[in-house]
Formats: sequence, C-alpha cells, structure tokens
Amino acid sequence: MQNKIDYHTTMTERSTYFIEKTSQVIRKLISAPGNAKERLLENEVEICLSISASIPEDLKPKREKIFSALRKKNEIIVGDTVVMSSYKNTVRSMKNKTAGKIILDIYDLYSEVWFRSQNS
Repeated sequence: MQNKIDYHTTMTERSTYFIEKTSQVIRKLISAPGNAKERLLENEVEICLSISASIPEDLKPKREKIFSALRKKNEIIVGDTVVMSSYKNTVRSMKNKTAGKIILDIYDLYSEVWFRSQNS
C-alpha cells in the first residue's frame, strides 16, 4: 500500500510542474494577439519546455503526436549554422487551421493531466 501512496505523491508532484507551465502557455496561446500560427511561433520555447515536463506514461503518445506535428520539416542549416529550427520551419509552412488543431491538442493533453491530478 505504501508504494501506491508514494507513486501517487510522486505523480502529483511531477504533474504539478507540467500543469503550472502548460496552463501559462495555453493562456498565451488563446489570448495573445495574432493568429494561431503566430501564437505558436511566439511561444516556441515555452511550448517545448512545458510539454516536455513529466506526465503519466500512457499520455506520452499524445505528447509525441504534438511534437511530431510541430517538427515535420527539417531545420534549415546554412554552412554550420542553424538558421531556422525544425519547429519554426514547420509552423511557418502550416495552415492556420492546423495550428489551431495543435493548440487544441496541447489543451487536451493539459486537461487530461489536470483531471487526473484532481481525481487521484
């Protein structure tokens, strides 16, 4: 029984960081000026850091789906210098509707982690 309690505490603590950081990013993604693509581009670092945080094992495929959608294209390299990240290259070339779906996927992942943290 002790292991279950330790696991719960550990998962809640790990999920707390994800929930805090991702909620801040979602707020920016839904309220900042610009269209969905512009908001994804503006928040690249925050998105990558927040959704990289620890989440339950069974939700990792959802996270990987988000990362895959944001990194479909290669980075652009000139000489030895990366002039555009894979993320930026991908988002700049996607349709705004696709960017909106990715924002929704981020929100759905956040919601699932938050719901579990409240009900465990």
